[in-house]
Amino acid sequence: MPVLDLSLAAFGRAPDSLMLLIVALVLDALIPAGLRPRALRQAISATARATGELERKLNRPGRSAGKRLIRGSLLAVFLGAAAAAAGWAVEGLSVLPFGWVALLVALFLLVTLRSPVDDVRRIARGLAKGDRAPAAAVLGPSAAGLDDPGLVRVCVQYLAERLCEGLVAAVFWYVLLGLPGLAAYRMLNIAARVMPERLGDFGQTPGRLHEALVFLPALLTSVVIALAAAAAPGEGAGAAFAGIAGAKRSRAAVWPVAAFSGALGVRRSGTQVSAAVGRPGPGRRDLVAAGSRSAAVTDLNRAAYLYGVAALLMLGLLAAVAVARLLA
Repeated sequence: MPVLDLSLAAFGRAPDSLMLLIVALVLDALIPAGLRPRALRQAISATARATGELERKLNRPGRSAGKRLIRGSLLAVFLGAAAAAAGWAVEGLSVLPFGWVALLVALFLLVTLRSPVDDVRRIARGLAKGDRAPAAAVLGPSAAGLDDPGLVRVCVQYLAERLCEGLVAAVFWYVLLGLPGLAAYRMLNIAARVMPERLGDFGQTPGRLHEALVFLPALLTSVVIALAAAAAPGEGAGAAFAGIAGAKRSRAAVWPVAAFSGALGVRRSGTQVSAAVGRPGPGRRDLVAAGSRSAAVTDLNRAAYLYGVAALLMLGLLAAVAVARLLA
């Protein structure tokens, strides 16, 4: 019978990479935003500001369309390669005693589970008091000018996109390519938000690379949302699948948004506002029409609950894969 090794040397050895990801997700779920180190909270914002500064220096109006396209493509490749190299370096530390701690911190930073729910609940509490400042802080100043149904629709869209991009896609690329793949994906995710296609030729490559990277995770997210609706009392799994099937695809994230809206039974129509990394994105036409009624403020807590169930399902799926891999 094998003896359980509880020595310091045993703890210094790196655990299975998927088990480490599960630990990072559990820590993310348990630690409230106010108790997290300030450096961790500011790291992605600092990266977004640095990317925006590079964009402003390289994307000058006087340059031709061809030069702007080339510069935008080179910047996207450079950012992805630099992030992958940094991820490879951190992952390499795991061979050292207790080097896995650096990998755990990186996973905690790059994969998001709890913060979208906290954001939406903060918005819901603000609306209950007639205060739209939390909505403006999370979704951008444009959101404060929306009526209640419009603001709820944007929050549903926000939850669906964050579930897809911050959790499912991040887990997908980590499982597939390790920390280098996860780091490259997250960097291109930030670049696509800081340099959207509204910048013209300069923003095309980051935006399209990001669309390609979230295509399969978006489909997986939609299925997870529909399964979560089946598990959550009062939500419509069939309507979630119907929303996915009826979505007019303009971008990959439309499928999770359609599934979320269908599960909640609310219509998705009108001009939407996209929340970027630390700043509002451009308004855009929402192409999803799911559900049968207008959104209400009470739907915010339902949406947060549905997100939580979907995240737990994703965590359970990841745990099953980890156990299967350990037993193989």
